[in-house]
Amino acid sequence: MAPSTSNLRPPSGVSASSSSIFASIASNSTTIGGPPTTPTPTASRDPRDPSRRPQNGKSEILGSARALEQLNISDTPHHDSIDQSSFDPDMEEQKDIVEKELGKSIVELPKDSTFASSLYHNHASSDEIELFLKGTEVYCTEFKRWDLPQARSDENLLEAAIYEPLVKVLKAILSEFQTGASSSTREVIDTHSTNLPHKVSGPTTHFSRPDISVKARGPSFQLPHKETRNNVGFSNMATCFEVKAAENKKWTLMKNLLQLAVYARQIFIQQPNRNGVQYTQEIDIHENTHTFVRLVFGLSSRKESDLGLDDSIQWKMQKGRKLSGTLTTHNGDSTKKYQLANVEPIFSHFNLCGRSGTCWSVIDLATGENFLVKDAWRLGGRLSESNRNETKDLRGFENPDSPLSPDRFHNRISMRVVLDSPGKFINNFTSPMQLLCALRDAIAGHEHARKQNILHRGITVHTILLGKPGAEVGSRGLLFDFEMSIVTNVPRPILTGFANLKSGTQMYQSVMLLLGGTKRAPYPIAHSHLDDLEAFVYVYAPILHEYDFKGTRYPLDDVVGKWELESASDAGLMKESFLARKDFEDDQDLKGRWPRACIRLLLDLCSKLARLSERKVRLTKRKPDSSRAEKVRELMDQKERHYQSVKQLFDEAIIELTQEEEEDQQSQASSSSEPSSFARNSSPGIFEIPSGWPPNNRGMTRLVQFQGMKRHLEDLDEPAAKRRRLGVPFRRDGEPTPEPETPTASRRRRAQASVEGGGLQAAAFCQWLRALCLARVLRCLGE
Repeated sequence: MAPSTSNLRPPSGVSASSSSIFASIASNSTTIGGPPTTPTPTASRDPRDPSRRPQNGKSEILGSARALEQLNISDTPHHDSIDQSSFDPDMEEQKDIVEKELGKSIVELPKDSTFASSLYHNHASSDEIELFLKGTEVYCTEFKRWDLPQARSDENLLEAAIYEPLVKVLKAILSEFQTGASSSTREVIDTHSTNLPHKVSGPTTHFSRPDISVKARGPSFQLPHKETRNNVGFSNMATCFEVKAAENKKWTLMKNLLQLAVYARQIFIQQPNRNGVQYTQEIDIHENTHTFVRLVFGLSSRKESDLGLDDSIQWKMQKGRKLSGTLTTHNGDSTKKYQLANVEPIFSHFNLCGRSGTCWSVIDLATGENFLVKDAWRLGGRLSESNRNETKDLRGFENPDSPLSPDRFHNRISMRVVLDSPGKFINNFTSPMQLLCALRDAIAGHEHARKQNILHRGITVHTILLGKPGAEVGSRGLLFDFEMSIVTNVPRPILTGFANLKSGTQMYQSVMLLLGGTKRAPYPIAHSHLDDLEAFVYVYAPILHEYDFKGTRYPLDDVVGKWELESASDAGLMKESFLARKDFEDDQDLKGRWPRACIRLLLDLCSKLARLSERKVRLTKRKPDSSRAEKVRELMDQKERHYQSVKQLFDEAIIELTQEEEEDQQSQASSSSEPSSFARNSSPGIFEIPSGWPPNNRGMTRLVQFQGMKRHLEDLDEPAAKRRRLGVPFRRDGEPTPEPETPTASRRRRAQASVEGGGLQAAAFCQWLRALCLARVLRCLGE
């Protein structure tokens, strides 16, 4: 009996597994096509508008940050955070991560399940398949076997001996049932020795080698980002097949599943509008020929919705690459088409299980406004059995409430939300003021939701959006993505129960959530607003350590980076130490990159949340009883004061930052007529040549060669060339940082802090080098 998935990323697909030769994996659905039919449009009205009413009996959360989501759940099941040792795990570590992620989602279907045999009947009738079997040379009707090698009694069958004949069988099936123009869009290729490149959130050199791949051409498939043999990769793969000989004693079903799951994960990453994976019970492809044929051409179907591709997202291709695209939303009988601002999503979950959130930046062609579209699979209640967007209809269970259905099965419903936002996450800020205002208004939005008994529980850098330029107070930051939220005014052991350690992302989880269940916090408290307020600190702190005040990105140091890589308990201890720090104002990197107001705000936030975190951790050492419950209740009843004190810290920082900026402007105005000595000496390695000197280019050309530049003369005046030569970092979008502005009072202080110690020596060296170069010039002119 072989397992079948129960809670994988929807909609469902299938993979066939043969007891003798191979397994295949692909995303597909015969019942889902096109965009979700239950999208939730954005109500871009003012939240104070009294005419606003909840739609479909579901509450809209529209706070000062205008958080827009549908909320109808009391709890949100999802998977534990998975520890990994690096940001770029190798193949074996990826299998380990996938195994932990799948966890107990693997359940068994009975051998007599009709799930596999029920698929793709609309593609070919039994009579058509029988006619094919009688006329093809790849199947023997006498012995009722496919033309594939068999192991002799005295030797083991090698997998390499199966590749070529199996490719021939697969090609015969596709050529028979995909005729005409469609036959040229699918190609079976032996890829067992071809390195197919992976994609992750950062740089990677990893790859994998599915044994056989079906290369696809169409509006959702583009050439791989790295050159490969036959130009095949996970970005243009309809499905892939993994070949295993039954005589191979090292092969197990779980090992095969994990290998296929790594392939599936890469397909989802490189085909962002694709969802769903499932595998069947074990079948014998010689005995179940009709099922095998249907699975092969169904998993290679030219109809994109059969492959689990959302065809409401369409691209225009040029030379095999995505050039532009559109996204269509549906709301009842009405539809609206948007232009994709980027051909790739601005954010996507890389996991196999759960809600599978993907965010797209789009443009309204009529108005030119930018919006954010979020696709996700939210937890649903018991809705109509005929709802084609419910995952319970795609699991191989005739009745999800039957004994065969696992208790951990959670039905999910496709959801599309259009948000009135430029679609930029908070780490895309362009100024310190924009960053602080967006965070402050997001916290205010969280407070508004909490007053409506909604607790977010999923604060991350990807759940806070920047408001539109010139937005009013309250709309400068948008808190969204409420799929992990809970309704708090329902009977739940909020005060005396244990924390839900599965809520949130480890990078942003609070100390109490991370230490819960350990000796440090043996009896944790349920997730509360205090954990979310602490999460805002863990959004703000990494931004200050990874960016400067203009948005230039730097490598993330270990002080913050290890929060995501270490075990939960170690990360909790590291965060506890971080909150207790008092030396942020002495951090040279921070002082050189950020205004004093931003650094002081981090210090004040850590000091404030450290005290609250310590109170929570102390309570977790007490066994749950009426006395502890009363103490917890007293702490939670102070939530209004907690929010006000945190917002006050932001308000004070914003006022201080405004004063600094005004001081900068005054200083700029006073220094515009005569550059300061700091400005004259602040350009390392670029020396000044008097106007009109030398009289010709001969000496200058020699000087350039002497410096080892070997560039055209004008290159010295190109900002990009200067920045590359001097090693100045570029912005996150690849564009160079702006040219240095005239230093002002506050910037002089930050620059002075960054050059203390070795700065005077560097200045002296630059003066000596300048004099040396001028001497060489004079010597060259005299020759």
